[in-house]
Amino acid sequence: MNVKTVSVWLCCIMLGGGCGSSEEPDNTPPGIASLDPADGATNVPRDSPVRIVFSEPIERTTLDSNLFHFVIESQNYYGSVSYDLASYTATLIKSGGFQPGASVQAVLEPGVRDLAGNRLSQRITWSFTIAP
Repeated sequence: MNVKTVSVWLCCIMLGGGCGSSEEPDNTPPGIASLDPADGATNVPRDSPVRIVFSEPIERTTLDSNLFHFVIESQNYYGSVSYDLASYTATLIKSGGFQPGASVQAVLEPGVRDLAGNRLSQRITWSFTIAP
């Protein structure tokens, strides 16, 4: 070994075993930072959008109305889903709004993936009540 090879080898050992990227691979699925309306909210306006803020950016193509939807009186309802990459926010809007006094369950089914390909594996649900 020449001096240059030894120096590079020692550098790699001293830097923790790698001379490339020091970042750990992302193996963590996206988490939920906040839900709006909040779980248990009451008197929610009937035309209110429903939002999920993720803990990190998600792959937009993995989010659609089949995964993000509503359940009202045991019936699935689908709406318009959008995603804002800058704020990590998914928004779901029910066409025509909700009926006054309705009990609504918002649902995010498993399948959403972050930019590293990690899949959200659990079903996320929360409930709220529309204003009378």
